[in-house]
Amino acid sequence: MAVARVDHGGEHHAFGSKNHEESLDKNAQEDGASRVAGRFTPVNVPGALTTSVVAVNRAGTIVGQYYKDLVNYGFVFKAGVLTTLPTGQINTTVTALAEDDTVGGWYFRTTNGNAQAFLYKKREAYSD
Repeated sequence: MAVARVDHGGEHHAFGSKNHEESLDKNAQEDGASRVAGRFTPVNVPGALTTSVVAVNRAGTIVGQYYKDLVNYGFVFKAGVLTTLPTGQINTTVTALAEDDTVGGWYFRTTNGNAQAFLYKKREAYSD
């Protein structure tokens, strides 16, 4: 999975795994399309089996999830620093990123297996 955005200067950016970059090139060639000028940034979490980017905001903050040790974890990648979301729960799924770096998503509670929505910002977790 990859996410693309166009910055204020009109430059195209794509974010995803290295394998996805190769598939983007292959698909473009198969469709007879030319590659859009821009920058592709691989986002790979060390030790993860898969890494998925869900959203990128104008500040360049990247959010998504990765799969490692049979569990999905949510992450924030900002200014070169990768932070795993501290939900303390299993199978965290990130679904949104606001311009102020607030992250939205859901996870399964370890106590009862029920899904729980969350908002996360600046190392403070909020849920209902």
